[in-house]
Amino acid sequence: MGKDILVIGSEIKLFKEIERYYMDSAVDICYAENIQKAAYKIQMRECCLIILDIAPSDDSADETIAAIREKSPVPILVLMGDAGNAGKVSALKSGADNVLEKPFSMEILLAQMEALLRRYTELNQATHDSGEIICYGNLLLDMGRREVFIDGQEILLPHKEYEILLYMLQNRWRTLTSEQIYEAVWKDAYLDDKAVIFYHIGQLRRLLGDGWIETVYGVGYRLCNKSENKKN
Repeated sequence: MGKDILVIGSEIKLFKEIERYYMDSAVDICYAENIQKAAYKIQMRECCLIILDIAPSDDSADETIAAIREKSPVPILVLMGDAGNAGKVSALKSGADNVLEKPFSMEILLAQMEALLRRYTELNQATHDSGEIICYGNLLLDMGRREVFIDGQEILLPHKEYEILLYMLQNRWRTLTSEQIYEAVWKDAYLDDKAVIFYHIGQLRRLLGDGWIETVYGVGYRLCNKSENKKN
């Protein structure tokens, strides 16, 4: 799989137990003690599952789940104690994919994780095989036909610019570094040559028009919803 599982919560013991289980796999386990510290990792790392351990004293669980969901489309498994049906329903409505009530055995937790990872992997494969249409504001990209439209008007993109836009759309919740873009699009090791990415991002900006790609200084690039910016 080659992606990350992010564990968020103050209980580092749980993170260590999960890390031991996946020690010999291709999945990396990373940890953040709160949503503020998790936000950067969600943007910069390619997660396949997020586990949110809700503390009993946390009365802002729904807001935290919603904030994570805004940043990432990957499955969210929420762990909470004494939640009751109302708490579980509220968490699911806020964006959680599943809620596991404490106390639980590691066997149950790992089974839930594997189920969500399997569903995520199968869904991604099915989406890729079916030729997905990605909509982002008034921009539409048809993967099957390799066509891009803005407000119904086709935008003709060269091969590299199309591949960069596709990769950015597939990671539209994240800020992407030049290294990530280069290795994803060129399928080669990055040699710290930012000029290549700078040139093709410039070409892509020129063809799409202003307001679609934002430079995050010192980090890289991220997509902006131009149609949303017009409303604000």
